[in-house]
Amino acid sequence: GSSGINAESGGAILLIYLPDSTTTSNNPTSGETSEKSSWRWDMLLNSFMFVICLSYFILTFGLIAMSTWGQMLFMEKLGIDTLHAGFMISVYEVGGFCGSTASGFLADFVAKNFKTKGSARSYSCVLCAGIACVSIAGIQYLSPNLLGAKVCAFGSGFGFYGTMAMYGLLTREYVAKEHAGTLTAVMGVCSQLGGFCAGVPFAKFSQKHSLEEGFNLVACMMPVAFCSLCVLMFIDGKYKRKTE
Repeated sequence: GSSGINAESGGAILLIYLPDSTTTSNNPTSGETSEKSSWRWDMLLNSFMFVICLSYFILTFGLIAMSTWGQMLFMEKLGIDTLHAGFMISVYEVGGFCGSTASGFLADFVAKNFKTKGSARSYSCVLCAGIACVSIAGIQYLSPNLLGAKVCAFGSGFGFYGTMAMYGLLTREYVAKEHAGTLTAVMGVCSQLGGFCAGVPFAKFSQKHSLEEGFNLVACMMPVAFCSLCVLMFIDGKYKRKTE
């Protein structure tokens, strides 16, 4: 959609047209001059960049797939009517509200009371992503059990929205603030790509196989996002542009 075009355009403009501020250091003994690499390439080669974009793509794919196709999945698996299936999506969104709120409180609690190697917010993301993994898998292996479906729908919303609520803070903690806009734009591209894949590609895959197989694909991708976020707990320190 238009938001995807805006994100991609913004990322390209920021990445290409922002001026390089290369630093030059003179060696007083040898007279040699060394030129530092641009901040842009330092940022693109930052391990955090790949981890956060991969996980963001997968989480957006799962979140949009659940919001868009979840109602049909519940109707097929549980044999319920449209009204009850719509209620399940409302439960999913209530879970998202609770997850976003709890994720923020938990992240601040960890940051305040514990000394961590990586970002304190990454621990909150890992917990919520783990809940999303278990919940999506649970939906796939449910017998026609309405109560279990409600719990899994709530857990899916809690996990997806709770994880994504922390991405802005993670960006600020791992990337220098003057470059956070560029990374946010790149993340926006990954997010929109995930949303796009949850549309026509997901529909074509589900048409060829089945809707249940489509959500099996989501369930298989979620552990990758979970493991990617686990890496953040061990990435030490912020990105800092080298000036010496």
